[in-house]
Amino acid sequence: MSDESKLEQSENYQMKCGVTLGILAAIMAVNSIGGGRWGAEEIKGSNEKGTAYAWYQAKSIKESIIEGHRDSVLAQLKGNQAQGVYKNELEKDLSKLNNTLNRYDKEKKEIMLGSNGVGKENWVIEQNGALGNVTGVEDWQRKVKTYEEVGDIFDMSAMFLQLSLVLGSISLLLNRQSVRNGFYNGMIVLGVIGTYYLAQAFSMVGW
Repeated sequence: MSDESKLEQSENYQMKCGVTLGILAAIMAVNSIGGGRWGAEEIKGSNEKGTAYAWYQAKSIKESIIEGHRDSVLAQLKGNQAQGVYKNELEKDLSKLNNTLNRYDKEKKEIMLGSNGVGKENWVIEQNGALGNVTGVEDWQRKVKTYEEVGDIFDMSAMFLQLSLVLGSISLLLNRQSVRNGFYNGMIVLGVIGTYYLAQAFSMVGW
């Protein structure tokens, strides 16, 4: 093969490899954007889960206080002094306390399971001017778990894409055609694997 043919072949390869590297770099950029976005969503989800659980705990504390009041009223009703008007007032207080405890129980369930989890007939918490808008602790747990899984897949995609770019860059430095083609084919294989993981990550989040 003449030097001119070798030079032409090398230039053609450099063109082909350069275009391939450009495409893979663009895919890598998409991966970086997606990974960054869903990484931020994972952090946000963890914070929201913590906030929802703190809300649940606050309701539990209030519920415990009301239960103490109810037990006190029950004890007074069982006493000898619970007579006449005083007994009627105690029974009214007991009814109010039981209603409050029932409401707290429903609120806690909605906070833990979310509005969708408890069903429309059990909606009691109003958010943004309407019932049925509560995202529960378990809802956030599922979302965070999904974000974590998606983040791992984005990382796998990034690893394969980065390795493919490395192989492609090395191939441009090689003169022996068989070795060069081996690195190029390796770049293609790793790039395809990285792109597959990227597509899988986006499909998990509904893109």
